[in-house]
Parts: sequence; structure tokens; C-alpha cells
Amino acid sequence: MIDLTTYNPYINKKIIFRCTTSNFGGLGDRLIGLCSSFILSLILNFDFRLCWTYPINLDKILDEHIIKWNTNDYNINEINNELGLIDNDMIINRHLFYNNISEYFNKSMTIISNKAFYLYLFKNKYIKERLTELNIINPNDIIHNCMNILFTFKPQTRIKYNLLFCSFSSSSLATLSSLALFCF
Repeated sequence: MIDLTTYNPYINKKIIFRCTTSNFGGLGDRLIGLCSSFILSLILNFDFRLCWTYPINLDKILDEHIIKWNTNDYNINEINNELGLIDNDMIINRHLFYNNISEYFNKSMTIISNKAFYLYLFKNKYIKERLTELNIINPNDIIHNCMNILFTFKPQTRIKYNLLFCSFSSSSLATLSSLALFCF
């Protein structure tokens, strides 16, 4: 599990993962970009926020869990620094993750991504110590850990999920449980 005891975000620096249009993949791609953005915010000690309004407002089905991502303490129109890591943008911008990232990421920004750019962070020699402090050791655990830290079901979503879960046979339960990690 990620150790949040060394995560002390700067008051005036934020990473806002923005998901407001339909032009960057499906739900899985968006969640991978979200988790990558969250890991970057932990490394940099930036507050993490979500602006997820497409195809649904994420805060309609999920609540904050450990990290307060739904705090409306920013104006998206006033943040001029945006990092787009969609499809081929990742090839163009991957150099950012091999250098000292604090030189590139030094003020609030929005991120639009459908890529697992956290994999590049694991290869960055400048942040290995920070990754260890946060107990971010295995890239295979990122998605699961991020989902558990960021989200919990809203009560009405939990009721619907439980009803759906109970209506399936035992052979379908493993598949449904796996999907729940990514859908909710």
C-alpha cells in the first residue's frame, strides 16, 4: 500500500486530472491516466483534484476516500499549464519523465491523459528515493492502490452494485469483481 505519511502537499500547487471530453479513449484508458496523474502529485507533493465531467460526473457515483479530490478550490480556467499525454503525445513528451521532473512541474497544472506514464516515473533516477518513501515499489500495484486511496462507493451506488452482484452466478462473480475495480 502507498504510504501517505510523507505526502504533504503544497497549499498553492495542484495537479488536476481533467476528463471533460470524449476524445481520449474509454473508461480504462482514463483511469490509467488518472492513476498516473495521482502518482505524479504524490511524488511532487501537489494537491490532487479531479475534474471529471464526461461521460458522467464522477462524483455522482463515487465519494472521496482518503484523498480529498473533490474540493472545489481552483478555477480550471485560470490554470494555464496543461500537460496532454494522449496517444502520440506520450512519445513526444516522454523526455519529461527521464529528467529531474521538479524542473518541469513547478506550478499547478491540468493533465489530460490516457497513458500509464507512471511507468516512466519508475525509470527516473531522480525520484527513486521519493518512490521508496511513498512505498511505491511495484508498478503492478498502482491501479489497485490508487483506486483504494481515492474512491469509495456512494451509498446508493453500493446498493445497486450489491443487488447486481447478488443476481449473478458464482462463476460470473470473479469477472464482476474484477470489473468493479475499474468501473467503480
